[in-house]
Amino acid sequence: MDDRDPKVVALPSLREYPPGTPLEMRAVRPVPWLALLLMAGEIDLTNCFEMGSWVESHAAGRVVVDLTCVELLAACGARRLAEAQETFRRRGSEMRVVVSGDPLQEQLLRVAGSFDLHGSVASACRER
Repeated sequence: MDDRDPKVVALPSLREYPPGTPLEMRAVRPVPWLALLLMAGEIDLTNCFEMGSWVESHAAGRVVVDLTCVELLAACGARRLAEAQETFRRRGSEMRVVVSGDPLQEQLLRVAGSFDLHGSVASACRER
């Protein structure tokens, strides 16, 4: 199997936020060039700075941020993701965002930055 094939079985990272918190975050690295960041819960003023720093801490050629299980995305969270995306661009990496289909979430992301939005993780991981 090609080492750039994202179908390789993913192993969870050591950075995991416990259930019961407003935002759970987990990272998987299926292949060296790809970081898949899974989030569930609420991204709001109480955790958006920490969330952005956590996203930026994952160095990879492509970072896919999965927001499909995010029930609330506040404007500060969308802005913080835009800042993270700019950090990745400066590093020579790309960030893709998987959205839940919630029109408000998509609108917030479109206003906050020029995100590469996808409807599925598979689509976001695929080469273009």
